[in-house]
Amino acid sequence: MKIKTQSFLLLAGIIIIPIVLVSSYWLMFHQRQKLGSDVPTYEEIFQERQNLTSAEDWERIRNFISRRPPNMEITVFDKATMEVLYSTMEQFVQGQKLDNRNLLQYSMDNSDRYFFQMTTPPHLKDSTLVTLIRSEKRARPLRSRTEYYVNTVTIISVVILLFCIVIITMITRSIAKSVTVLEDAAKRVTRGELDKP
Repeated sequence: MKIKTQSFLLLAGIIIIPIVLVSSYWLMFHQRQKLGSDVPTYEEIFQERQNLTSAEDWERIRNFISRRPPNMEITVFDKATMEVLYSTMEQFVQGQKLDNRNLLQYSMDNSDRYFFQMTTPPHLKDSTLVTLIRSEKRARPLRSRTEYYVNTVTIISVVILLFCIVIITMITRSIAKSVTVLEDAAKRVTRGELDKP
């Protein structure tokens, strides 16, 4: 392979790496923004319930929900009124009034298929908000979209980087070989060996 061709491939690799990284991280950011936009804002939910939690705390919950793996569903409700504020579970809808007995019965009826966890987020100890988390038992652990994109970008970047290293090595060897040939030719010219190839 000629040095010119090798240099072209190296340049292409150097240009492609930033493009791949920027494009992939833009897609990751866009996907995360899209997931986050599916969760209602503080103003949409707490317009008449501002005493329940602060805008900052709800934003933390929104970020947590947007990062959830595909096999996890979440319902957020107020334990004082048992009103559903947000839910990704089809069984519960926003504004629905829950009942402790019904929640317990639902968990027991579906315990063979799902894991259930009911908790108050660590940063909301003084809040009445509770999250009910449901995840599938038998489903193979699924990676979140963000994790998938990060892994894909990493693999592509490593492959391109290795490709560039190989090309650089080839160019270095070609240049070294060319320099050696030129040095030998110069020595022959100096010695007057003009007829030898």
